[in-house]
Amino acid sequence: MLRQVDPDYVSKLNSVGILFFSARDQLDEEFPLKVYRIDHTWGTIWDHAHDYVQIWYVNKGAFDHSIGSHRYRVVAGNLFVIPPYTVHRVDMLPGEELLVTGCEFMPEVIDSAYRSPSDAKPPPYADLLSPFLVPEEHVRPKVTLTGDDDLTVRRLLDEMLCEHTEKPAFYEAHLRAGLMKLLAVLLRVYSADMEHDLSRVAGEHRRMIAQCINYIHQYYAEDLRLEDMYRRALVSRTTFCQLFKEMTGKTFSAYVNDLRIRRAMRLLLDPSLTVNEVSYRVGFNNVSYFSRRFKQVVGLSPSRYREEAVRQTVEVPRR
Repeated sequence: MLRQVDPDYVSKLNSVGILFFSARDQLDEEFPLKVYRIDHTWGTIWDHAHDYVQIWYVNKGAFDHSIGSHRYRVVAGNLFVIPPYTVHRVDMLPGEELLVTGCEFMPEVIDSAYRSPSDAKPPPYADLLSPFLVPEEHVRPKVTLTGDDDLTVRRLLDEMLCEHTEKPAFYEAHLRAGLMKLLAVLLRVYSADMEHDLSRVAGEHRRMIAQCINYIHQYYAEDLRLEDMYRRALVSRTTFCQLFKEMTGKTFSAYVNDLRIRRAMRLLLDPSLTVNEVSYRVGFNNVSYFSRRFKQVVGLSPSRYREEAVRQTVEVPRR
């Protein structure tokens, strides 16, 4: 089932004149991917955003594409990939013939882990999308295709359009395979600048993960989930886990649990709080698990730790 978009978020966009297109309205719920063609009769598409990925390839003609305050001329042989929630705009040019092939999809078409994250390691092809799921300031407003790359992209989109229009048996599998090939070709096109771009994106990823770490320290007592964190950081699960461990020396779950234990050690010094109350205050909803985890980290049960801490305090001689 496609996720419901926060209505408050949509209202905020609408209040500043930004349209929002939801996958629940635009895409098929069972297989959220579509391929289509448009021409100049569509007219200008004002500032808007959507919760799905959008790829546009220009077969013929030209139009202006704006992201933020920057405006770019997009011509035949150009393509762009817009990640979810990026605000952009398309201005048609008067008297300009236009033919565009569009492909819109939810990330779970590539990897179901985007919809139902689990502890299992996601398939390697999940990272096909990672270079495209970047913050707005790093979105490429256009990519220029030439030679074989242009022919390959045009052919793949033509085949996908045919499959989506006619819907023969197993068309979903064909479309998924076509999309993965398309993304792979685009990653090769990006390879000329990849070293520079990956360095820039990695730096941004590290900054976003650092923000997640700050968030964990503020809200350690809340229900913190790995899938919420990597979505907050705008990276794949694999990338988040790898960079998080590089930056902290621990896995996400170990880091959160150890932080909660350290906070619990402080609270246990307060005799007015029971062990149960301390457990819940630091984010452990299961007291037995809290006690077991506490003993693994500290070497003592919570009750014994409190007794030892109190005894040592009492035995400290006064000066």
